[in-house]
Amino acid sequence: MLLINLSTRPGRSITQSRHDSCIESRASRPLILTSTLVVAVGGSLTVSPLAKTLGFVPLPPLYWLFLAIMLLGYAILTQVVKTPFIRKFGE
Repeated sequence: MLLINLSTRPGRSITQSRHDSCIESRASRPLILTSTLVVAVGGSLTVSPLAKTLGFVPLPPLYWLFLAIMLLGYAILTQVVKTPFIRKFGE
């Protein structure tokens, strides 16, 4: 659950952008770097020496595939819903 929470935080920049598409507007380099770092640190905690102390177990490779699919679906669905909303309400 921690990784899903950490992974979806950067998605807020997609939903809060006023541009029609994420191609028209890109996040700043510091935001991209810190978001990537947070997800990498969160993911690496499951295989680090601290994992047992924190009660974490290594995640199966299939988890990472499903996480990537969910994040891609989240980004696409957000864009699909946001575009008509912006066209209708102009915000």
